[in-house]
Amino acid sequence: MRQYRELLDALGHDDYQSAAVAHMFALIVDDPEEKLAINEDALMRAQRVPDGRFPAPLFASLYANLGYSNIELGRVDLARAWYEQARVAAAGLDDDDYGRLVRSGIETQLGRLTELPDS
Repeated sequence: MRQYRELLDALGHDDYQSAAVAHMFALIVDDPEEKLAINEDALMRAQRVPDGRFPAPLFASLYANLGYSNIELGRVDLARAWYEQARVAAAGLDDDDYGRLVRSGIETQLGRLTELPDS
């Protein structure tokens, strides 16, 4: 977590760049609570980017990461809510490899969540 904070400090107050860093950094964090905290931080930073500079469709990936973090913590109902938001945001993605990959992942997780009891 120290390295993450140092990198964010080096970026200063650039929420666009720090949201991207947080989003990617969360992928390599093993601790589920820490991963959730970083994913929440990434979303908060993305939401603070002025003038819609943070691409709206990329919120789908941020929401999906929050869904995944909540699955890991056994919070099925929260995970489902995040994946539903991701599904809505993913509608804005292009019909290219990236868009199809994100939408497919979201649908796979939503399908998986229907098999789990609410938390």
